[in-house]
Amino acid sequence: MAKQDSTKGQLAGFVQAQVDEIERASALLELEKPVQQIVKNLEDLGQNCRRMNEELGEKKVSSSGVSIARRNLKELEHQMVFYEELPRKVQGLHDALDGGLLSFVEVYEKWQEIDDWRQKMLHELSVAAVEKSDELGNSKAQARIMASMGSRLSAIESVQNRIYAEVWGCMHHCVEIAQFGKQRLLDAFLVLELMESRRQRYADSKKEVYLDNQMKPVAEFSVPTRERCKIEVTTFLAKRIADIFRAAESEAEASKKDLFTPVLEAATQMMVDLEIVQSDVAPCFPSEIDVIQLFTTTYNTQLETEITKLSTRPDVGIAQRLQIVQWIDYYNTEIIKYKHSRASIILDRISQDLMKAYLDEIQVQIHTWVTNIWKRDEECIVGPQGELQSTRPNDIVNILKSQISIAQEWLSGRLVGCVVATCLQVLMEELKIRYDSIAGKLEAIDAEMLCSFINDAEILQAKCPELVEEISFAETDSEEKEAFDTFMGDSLDTTSTDIVAFATNACDLIVNKIFHEVEQNFVQFFNKYSADLRRTGIRSEEDIKKEFTSLQVISSTLRGEAPPESNQQDTGEILRHVVKLIKTTSSQEASGHKSKEKPVKEGSVKKKRFGAISKGKKSKSKSEKDKTDPAKNGAPETAKESTSRGSSFTQQDEDGDSFTVQKLDMAAFLGS
Repeated sequence: MAKQDSTKGQLAGFVQAQVDEIERASALLELEKPVQQIVKNLEDLGQNCRRMNEELGEKKVSSSGVSIARRNLKELEHQMVFYEELPRKVQGLHDALDGGLLSFVEVYEKWQEIDDWRQKMLHELSVAAVEKSDELGNSKAQARIMASMGSRLSAIESVQNRIYAEVWGCMHHCVEIAQFGKQRLLDAFLVLELMESRRQRYADSKKEVYLDNQMKPVAEFSVPTRERCKIEVTTFLAKRIADIFRAAESEAEASKKDLFTPVLEAATQMMVDLEIVQSDVAPCFPSEIDVIQLFTTTYNTQLETEITKLSTRPDVGIAQRLQIVQWIDYYNTEIIKYKHSRASIILDRISQDLMKAYLDEIQVQIHTWVTNIWKRDEECIVGPQGELQSTRPNDIVNILKSQISIAQEWLSGRLVGCVVATCLQVLMEELKIRYDSIAGKLEAIDAEMLCSFINDAEILQAKCPELVEEISFAETDSEEKEAFDTFMGDSLDTTSTDIVAFATNACDLIVNKIFHEVEQNFVQFFNKYSADLRRTGIRSEEDIKKEFTSLQVISSTLRGEAPPESNQQDTGEILRHVVKLIKTTSSQEASGHKSKEKPVKEGSVKKKRFGAISKGKKSKSKSEKDKTDPAKNGAPETAKESTSRGSSFTQQDEDGDSFTVQKLDMAAFLGS
C-alpha cells in the first residue's frame, strides 16, 4: 500500500507539472502579440538611437536619455528572463526540499531572493491600485495583472509555507529532532537568524511592510523571530501535553482500567523528556532563548491543571492521594535542579492540602483506637520486678507502627517524617488526656492504676525508637535518608523527654494521693480523739509541729545536713544525744565488737518510749509480754517508762476499741 501511495503521489505530481506547463504555454501564447509589439518598439528605438549617434557623431558622448533607456532596457530584459524562469526556479526549490539536493539554508537564501521580487511587485501593484483606481476604489489594471501573475505568486508562497513549516516543525519537535538529527535543528536556527535580519530590515525602513498575495500586511512579520519561536514552542508543547493526558485517559477507558496510574505515568514520562531537553536540545538553541525555562514553565502550567483535576476526582482513594503527594514532591524536587526553573506553588499547595487531610484522618483514627485501648477493662500484670504493667503500650505502639508502615509504602524521606511526627504528636496528646483524666479524679483512682500508668508511660518511652527502626531507605538513595533525618531532628528525644515528664508528674500524683489519704486519716484521728490529745499537752497545730521538729532534727543530723530552724533550748539536748549515739556507734564499729542482744534491747526501748497509738488488744498483749520478759525491762527503763506513762491514759472509743496515747519523750527515745 505504501508503494502504491508513493506511485500515486508521483503520478499526481507529474500530471500537475504537465498542467502547469500547459498553463504557462497558454499564457505565453496570450503574450505573443504584446511581445511582438515590444520587440517592434525596441527595434524602432534601436533605429532612432543609431540615427542619433550618426547625427551626433561617433566620438560624442551619448545623452543621459540614451543611457537611461539602455539601463531600462537591460532591466527589462532581466525581468523578462527572471519572470520566464520563475516557475522552473520555484519547482527546483520544491525538488531540493523533497530530495535534499541543497541544504535547508541554501534553499531559504534562494527563496528569499525570489520572495524579494514578489514583495517588490506587490508593493508596486499596491501603489498603482491607489493611483489608478476608479470612484469605487477598484483598479481594473491591478486585477488584470494579478490574474496573470497569480500562479507565480502562489508558487512562491507555497515554498514559503514549506520553509516555515520546516522551521516551526523543528521547534515543535525539537526533543525528537535533537536526538536523531541535530544538524537539522541547527539549520533551522540559521534560517531563523536570516529571517530576523530580513524582518529587521523591513522594520528599519519604516515605510515598507511585508505583504501577502492579497496585498495585506502579515502580522507575524512584525513580531521578533525569537519571540515567535518561544510562542511556537510553548503553544505546541502545551497542546502536546494535553494530548498525552487525553490519550492516556482514552486508553484507560478503552481497556476498562483505572485511569489514575496511566495519567501519573504520563506525567512521569514528561520528566524524562526534560532530561533530553537539558542534554540535547538546549545546546542547539541560541543563548537568547532559554528553552529549559520554556519547558519547565509550560510543564508547571499544564501539570497544575491535570494534577488538580486528578486529585479532586471522587474515586481517588487514600493510597492514590499519597501517590499524588509523593509525585508532587518528586516533581518539585527534580524541577528546581534545572537552571532558572522554579517549583510549582500550586502543586505544592495541592500536596500540602492532601497531606493535611491524610494526617488529620490518621489523627482521628489513632485517637479513636488509643482511646478505646485506655477505656477497655484490663487487669494489671505484675512484672518480673514486682511492678504493675499492662498490654496497652504494646498495642498503642503497634497501632502507630501500622500507620507509619502504610505511609512508607507510598511516601519517602521528609513525608514519612511528617507521618512519624504526627504519630508522636497524637501519642503525647493521648498521654496528656489520660493524665488530665487521672489528675481530675485523683481521689477516685486506685494507686494501682496510677502505678500502671507510670509504668506504661515508661514502656512507651522505651519503645519510641522502634517507630523509626523499621523505616528503611534504599542504599543508593542517600538524599531520602538525609531528608528524613533532617526533618525528624530530635523529635524522638523530645518525645521521650515529654513522656518522662508525664511519668514524673504521675509520681507526684501518687505522692499527693498518699499524703491526701494520710491527711484524711490524721484529720479523722484528731477529730475523734481531740480531747485525749489535749490531755497530753497537744492542743494546736503548733504543738504538733513542735513534736515533729525533734524527728526532723534527728533525721537531718543522721544525714549530715543542717538541722531545721528551731529553738536551740528545745533541740539542743536531743542534738547532743544524737551526736553521742553516732560516736558510740562509730566506736563499736571500729573495735569490731558486735552484740546481738543490745540492738534487741535498744529496739524494744525505742518501741516502748516512742509511744504509739494501737488497738487495745495489741497494746494489752504487748504490755503483758514486756512484763514477763525481764531481759528486756531493766530497772532504769522501768522507772522511765512509769514516769512517761504517768501522763498517759486509756479510753474506750465509740466502737468499743481502746487506745493508748503517750506523749513523746525524745530523751527516753534516744536512750539517755
